[in-house]
Amino acid sequence: MKLTIFLLLPLITSFLCCSNNSDEMSNKLKTIYYKNNSADTLKLSTKQAAKIQAILKELFGKVDEELRLYLDSERIETLKVEDESVEFIFPQELSISVKTKYNIVFDRVIIPLSGDLSLSENNNDAILIFGDKEYGSSPHLALNGNLLVKELVDILKKSR
Repeated sequence: MKLTIFLLLPLITSFLCCSNNSDEMSNKLKTIYYKNNSADTLKLSTKQAAKIQAILKELFGKVDEELRLYLDSERIETLKVEDESVEFIFPQELSISVKTKYNIVFDRVIIPLSGDLSLSENNNDAILIFGDKEYGSSPHLALNGNLLVKELVDILKKSR
């Protein structure tokens, strides 16, 4: 059964809405791209930051269920070193609520792009790993989120 996701608008809107100060907006979101044992902190243009924020807002709205897999901080570090992934670190805590289940409070999210935690190209879903100051929880499934992740990757590759 598909669960409806409700975003707690005051928290997410304050970050994910557009800002009049273009430098402030592009500097609020820390974006790190991991590949081949390297971590690149990406400098996003104002236009790229706004587009990424819009995509993330839509992607968070698709979070449907927690997967039955626990990931500790050591596994996350292995993911960053051995696989391709992208991490977004927010300037403040955000929260999304999965109806009748639980709230997810986070200040960072990592999206696996390769390896055993990524989904195949034939799968329409995406896996998101949320953290609050650090990682140590189960990944979550974003239904039909794969196209949004591909959009994110296209934007990020242009900023490298």
